Amino acid sequence: MAEWIRRLSTEQEILGSSPSRDYTKFFSSQLLMGFKPLLPFRGTTIARAFLLNALLIGITTAFTIEVRRTINESQYTKDFPDIPHKVLATAFASTLIGLTAYILLRLLFGTGGGMLAPTKPYPSFF
Repeated sequence: MAEWIRRLSTEQEILGSSPSRDYTKFFSSQLLMGFKPLLPFRGTTIARAFLLNALLIGITTAFTIEVRRTINESQYTKDFPDIPHKVLATAFASTLIGLTAYILLRLLFGTGGGMLAPTKPYPSFF
């Protein structure tokens, strides 16, 4: 057994790698690689940015309307009072739908990078 371990460590020294180093090297190289969206359509012009934003708003609005309609018509929730139960449920669902839509469009088109705030805050409001 000791000879097998010695032979394994000698092979790793010859190859110049160990399982833990390979694991670390693989994940650090994957994390440092640049992000590439699946589709090459980015909001590099005002028209493209407006189109992508309209797509996001359309997805979020359509699904939010459907959730509210389902809440109003479901046998379990139709007797709830509109305020605050249905409003809070709709707002919560709309937030989840919006986050999902933004993540989906980030993966597909690479949108959302322009929403990053600077590390130093701006000196004035305007």
